[in-house]
Amino acid sequence: MPTLFRLMLWCAMIAGTGYAILYVLAYGVHPTPREAYVKIPAERVNAQPSSQ
Repeated sequence: MPTLFRLMLWCAMIAGTGYAILYVLAYGVHPTPREAYVKIPAERVNAQPSSQ
């Protein structure tokens, strides 16, 4: 029985550590907003439909 208790304790500690890491990443890290630029070639924007 002590082995089962130790296994459950280790699983709980790993789950708690994972939860704490996710909590810190969700509420502790504040990303800086910035604009994103994506350059699209004119050939793709003004593409003529191909006649079949």
